[in-house]
Amino acid sequence: GQLEAAGRINPATYQADPSLRNLIDVSPYGLPEEPPQKTKPVIRGVWPGIEADDILLLWGGGLWMWLDPLTAIRAVAQLHDTHPRIKLLFPGTRHPNSDMAEFAPTHFADMYAYAEQTGLLDTAVFFGDWVPYTDWPDVLLECDVALSLHYETLETSLAFRSRMLEYIWAGLPVVASRGDATADLVEQYDLGVTVQPQNVEEVAQAILQIIESPAEKRRANFAAAREALTWERAAQPLIQFCQNPRRAADRQTPLGNNLPYYDAETAARRIAELEQLTQAYENGKFMRLMRSLNRINRRLRRA
Repeated sequence: GQLEAAGRINPATYQADPSLRNLIDVSPYGLPEEPPQKTKPVIRGVWPGIEADDILLLWGGGLWMWLDPLTAIRAVAQLHDTHPRIKLLFPGTRHPNSDMAEFAPTHFADMYAYAEQTGLLDTAVFFGDWVPYTDWPDVLLECDVALSLHYETLETSLAFRSRMLEYIWAGLPVVASRGDATADLVEQYDLGVTVQPQNVEEVAQAILQIIESPAEKRRANFAAAREALTWERAAQPLIQFCQNPRRAADRQTPLGNNLPYYDAETAARRIAELEQLTQAYENGKFMRLMRSLNRINRRLRRA
């Protein structure tokens, strides 16, 4: 839309490349070619209340207002009596930049209070702090299921969540709300289960479906997704442009011919409208009177 408004989508650029990828292309977030390697324990036996044989659900992002951690906690509450080994982890509970905290509110206070009220705090629901970057691969590898839940909003339809690619990198099955591009990846490669936004029952059943399935079931799926999403592949449009830089087709024309086609059409239409308006003025009573007076004036001068 911005390219159209700027006049960059025009006959010259379209004729040069109907896909318009010569004008704008996508180089998304990518993954390292090598999968992560376990180096040390960071959660099991480290966090109080987390045992070695627990089933760990990871909420890998923040508790931002456009995300839906409440549905995750309610799903765990629903499963807790029959599956007490299921533990939900929130490693990041505040904005990592303290200067931005007041501009980026989170659900943390409400979620903490809800977990406390339901008796799940530090038994089935655990809140931590941001994990050092070097420890993050170990966190991913220690967990069993990742959750990516959000509301149905405009942000959702436009979002591409980088944490989802980290789950793919680690081969971590995902329960994801439908509606964004990363949920499409889960469905495309069968990397987990997608659910309707804010549906507690679907989330609970999806968690059970994943933990009751053999890990080997999706191993090949994750390998295929990783191969398709490496930095080497993701950066190809940028690499190709750097290797073969070129000016856009509409920038190669003389300046005088660089008027976008719809501007030219608009100009022609306005000229026609002005001509019609001028003709209307000329045919009006006042103009006819003035022309008559002008003719009389010329006759009087000749006389």
